[in-house]
Amino acid sequence: MSKDTDDELQEGMNCPECKEGFVVYQEQEDGSCSCHTNPPCSYCTDKQLTCSRCGEVFEEALTTPPSTSTTWKPTPFEPKPCGDGMITKYDYDSSSGSTMVFTGTFTGEVTNDDLLEFFGTGSWGYRFGYCNGGRFKFTKVTG
Repeated sequence: MSKDTDDELQEGMNCPECKEGFVVYQEQEDGSCSCHTNPPCSYCTDKQLTCSRCGEVFEEALTTPPSTSTTWKPTPFEPKPCGDGMITKYDYDSSSGSTMVFTGTFTGEVTNDDLLEFFGTGSWGYRFGYCNGGRFKFTKVTG
């Protein structure tokens, strides 16, 4: 492929060969995207750019795989007001599929009612675990 510019060939551009078609990623006949489990997957990174009009195949690799174009970084937990205190940290376990169990720490005066207002109710209700000594456990029943 010969390009007249130094621009990188990208999907949606006019075909540099026939000047009539558009450059698109050709769908692969077998397989499917598995970026959701192991990004970037070969289904996405092995796609070839092809002209929609003349069929010219451009041997340029996908330069920015869809799942790695931005890097996710966790943000530190900022304490949040709850009742007359602050929730300083919490985590939840939803491995059962029908509950969300929140456990964490707090400072100041936090009651079970404050936790209920902070986390809300599940679709099937809630359960109080404990809320004392700067630690809490609260369960939302989701289904």
